[in-house]
Amino acid sequence: MDQLVTIGLPVFNGETHLLAALRSLTQQTYQKLEVLVFDNASTDSTPDIAMQFARNDDRVAYRRHPFNLGAAANHNAVATAAAGSYFKWAAYDDICAPEFVEGCVTALQDPSVAGAYTRTELIDGTGASLGEYRGARVPDGGSPSHRLSQLLAAPWASSVLHFCLPVYGVFRTGDVRRSPLIGSYNGSDTTFILHMALRGALVEVDEVLFRNRKHETSSLTGRTPAEVARWFDPRMRGEPMVRTRFLQEYLRQVLSVEMPSVERARCVATIARWVATERRWRVMSGEVRRRLLARS
Repeated sequence: MDQLVTIGLPVFNGETHLLAALRSLTQQTYQKLEVLVFDNASTDSTPDIAMQFARNDDRVAYRRHPFNLGAAANHNAVATAAAGSYFKWAAYDDICAPEFVEGCVTALQDPSVAGAYTRTELIDGTGASLGEYRGARVPDGGSPSHRLSQLLAAPWASSVLHFCLPVYGVFRTGDVRRSPLIGSYNGSDTTFILHMALRGALVEVDEVLFRNRKHETSSLTGRTPAEVARWFDPRMRGEPMVRTRFLQEYLRQVLSVEMPSVERARCVATIARWVATERRWRVMSGEVRRRLLARS
């Protein structure tokens, strides 16, 4: 396991927790790393913190965008710039245990595994534990349609799509670049996870090696759907069609990933059942109706 792992950290005004995040990433037991910090034109001390790390550790590189591209474009830019065989997104406010990358890369030595992440402890803004996150069903081996069913058939709260924690796992960089990456719409990380589950198993390493921070200053806390949409893409206008976009993107992933025709048909049928469950079709029709009224 001597292949380079790229850790991409997109950030905007992350001074409160960035120092702790970078410390955790640079203290990994897996040493063959590059850490790319892409700054979305922060107005706080984020540049000072990141540049200090870059000066002291040649594995850390800092790039500042001239203006805020939006969260989606910044996430995608850092993935595109990755030089490693493996890739991981990191948030400015999360903490990885020293063994996180090594544990995930070990799991990826199995070619049937598309992505690996670990058990997760939730923490608050001060770092105090809120307990381990439990209850999510992990899409394991089997066929693409089986893994898709595990993602979509479960109640939302017991699906890994609920908190989308696998998005902060480790993946093969080539697979990441063949994926939809992070789209400029609410919940686009669910589309990325779904795409990876169609490619192979998502493995949860059986150790608590990831600390996911839940705090009031989080980028998405307390925002309306329209504000969240503009966080992903500042050019976004109007009320987002969240569920309708999910349907479009999930179907697009089924059509884009190579699989036997029978499997593809089963995946489409799984998505159709997902639309019918919990009256999602009514929500989607309401989104379309409101969009049409707004244009009239």
